[in-house]
Amino acid sequence: MTAPDRDPRAPTETADGDAAIGQQAAVWWARLRADDFTQADADALRAWCARSPAHARAWRELGQVWQALDPA
Repeated sequence: MTAPDRDPRAPTETADGDAAIGQQAAVWWARLRADDFTQADADALRAWCARSPAHARAWRELGQVWQALDPA
């Protein structure tokens, strides 16, 4: 997919640093909760997590943070 064809709502993946990956995970977290989240978004999220162990770890850690913040 070329840049002009890219969905502007999709997270960018330009840097491989932990901070950048964490930011990407946060963008996915927000996208997951959007009213217009689609099956294609879910597929893209799964693909992003499968792309590298760092992606999967960032997603898992973000989920743990939000779970810990969830009121009992």
